[in-house]
Amino acid sequence: MLNDGPTGGLLHRSLLWRRGAARGDARVLEGIVFPSGHEGAPTWSWMSCRGGVDFVQVPGDSVDWVSLDFSPPMASWRQQDQFGVRRDGDGRHATTLIAQCWDFSVDFGGGAGTGLTYDAPGMTSSRTFRCVVVGRGKADATPDIRERPHFVIIVTPAATRGRGRANAGGSRDLRRYYRAGAGVLPGRCLLNVDKKGEEIAIV
Repeated sequence: MLNDGPTGGLLHRSLLWRRGAARGDARVLEGIVFPSGHEGAPTWSWMSCRGGVDFVQVPGDSVDWVSLDFSPPMASWRQQDQFGVRRDGDGRHATTLIAQCWDFSVDFGGGAGTGLTYDAPGMTSSRTFRCVVVGRGKADATPDIRERPHFVIIVTPAATRGRGRANAGGSRDLRRYYRAGAGVLPGRCLLNVDKKGEEIAIV
């Protein structure tokens, strides 16, 4: 799944998981408490939560996927378990997703084409959120980037406030964020969508 290439889309689609809406699914996705000595799954992995999930519906081949990075790089991975945790001779640590994020607001002109699912209802009233773009509608179908659908992961600042290493062995000093939801937004909801976003670490 992780090695399908920059335009394959399998990795990107798998990142667009969200709290399930089926009958019997939990109303709140709760983080799993992993055993002592196990660093656990990164928040961008659905294996980090307890509760039913489904995926944002992405139409066929009408999306341009955004380049994503990992720390440590995929090429350096020796072995990875089902939780997204890398293990090698130096020990184990969760794999960090490196991506660009933007400020957003549905007040910028949400409406049609807007649909976000947070891990818990009511989260928007108590936290500051930003979004990471995983993919966007193709330009040949919709030339104006403000009108293209943007498939996003919602993130919130990590509890460790401020800046910190992307991982214990990394060399990039990035702001750390936790994943908190996913969905789709029209480009007009993203502040400065036509410019490069801030590079962050989703841990």
